Amino acid sequence: KEIVSDISELTGRLDNYYLLELDPQKAIAEFIAFFFSTDLGKQYRKNLTTGHIPRVTRKNLLESEIQLPPVDIQHELLVATKRLDTQLSYIETLKSELWNSMDKRKLKVVEDEFYNWEMPESLEAWLDTLPYPLAKVLWKYNSSASVEKKIESLFFFFESLSEFLCILLLSAYKQDDDFYKEHKQKWNNNNKSNSNWYMQASFGQWNVLFNNLSKIARGMANSDKKDYILRLLGNPPNEYQNIFSNNIKGILGEAVRLRNMWKGHGGAYSDIEAARRLGELEQLLDSTRVCLKDAFRRTHLVYQESGRKYEDGCRNKVLLLNGTRTPFIEETIASDDVLYSEQLYIYHEGSYRPTRLYPLLKFEANYSAFYFYSSCESSKMKWVSYHYEETSEILTDYSERSLEAFIT
Repeated sequence: KEIVSDISELTGRLDNYYLLELDPQKAIAEFIAFFFSTDLGKQYRKNLTTGHIPRVTRKNLLESEIQLPPVDIQHELLVATKRLDTQLSYIETLKSELWNSMDKRKLKVVEDEFYNWEMPESLEAWLDTLPYPLAKVLWKYNSSASVEKKIESLFFFFESLSEFLCILLLSAYKQDDDFYKEHKQKWNNNNKSNSNWYMQASFGQWNVLFNNLSKIARGMANSDKKDYILRLLGNPPNEYQNIFSNNIKGILGEAVRLRNMWKGHGGAYSDIEAARRLGELEQLLDSTRVCLKDAFRRTHLVYQESGRKYEDGCRNKVLLLNGTRTPFIEETIASDDVLYSEQLYIYHEGSYRPTRLYPLLKFEANYSAFYFYSSCESSKMKWVSYHYEETSEILTDYSERSLEAFIT
């Protein structure tokens, strides 16, 4: 009765199973296993059974025929199925939270998530809402015809997303030096065995930092300290709180696991295996879109060009660094104080308190390239761009302010 595509999934005695060896040019094992688990597949299996105790005989199995679509269509069907499973899993999670909620505040949160939940109409439309350094990486994924390049771009996206979210939360917490000093041990606890991890920062280590930072934000947002954490974040719109959701933590953790498994412990692989891997990463991307949703629709990454103070406040001319297109749009935004020239900020529409991003992210305005801090080499800091191939790495003088004084 059980159909599996991996021997590790077997739960019964081996002599109760038939092992089918498939031609990889004609059939994908996962597709065959899924097909035989559908209503149509179960009926097909029933037609092969004989005897008082229904059993599929070897003879009937060898003489049977099954109509299969081409391998590329099989792969697309599997990807579509996994995407649907992602949506169903999300709804089931909300339903479980709904029935487990015993207080009105939690009930309202679940209801809001459900009624506001929807997948963006298209990837391209969603990219227009994202900060440029994230959107541009995904644009390279979307525009590439190479499966290997798509896989590489998706790993770049998840790694840059992890570090970018860390920068957002660290910068927010730094708005109150007392809060920062009081709580910084909470996000450094898991790195005691490697206190200098940031000298050679990895995807996994950024994830550890994000997990700790986001846990603090979630805890405060679900307590009587919600107003305070929102002030630290710059009084953002409600959807911005999606950046520290527990679901994002899970997605980034799975991306690290897949990268370590495929890059660290894998050899050469076939075109079919490459397509399968791409499908898994695309499923994670879909989950990311569901979880982040409109987090950046009313929140913008901006670059300060000039500013001036008036009697009723300050006016700042900035570049809106959203989406995938250049040249960037110039706009004037209001703030309580004049912003620092040639610095990056997170600006929430309707707020007068843009948050200055601390220098773990560099913007080279002359060629519209972003660089993420990567590591320290001797007296130099190494920065990498996940989208600008012409100069993908740069070195700058070591800055203590960017590292120990900021992260630890």
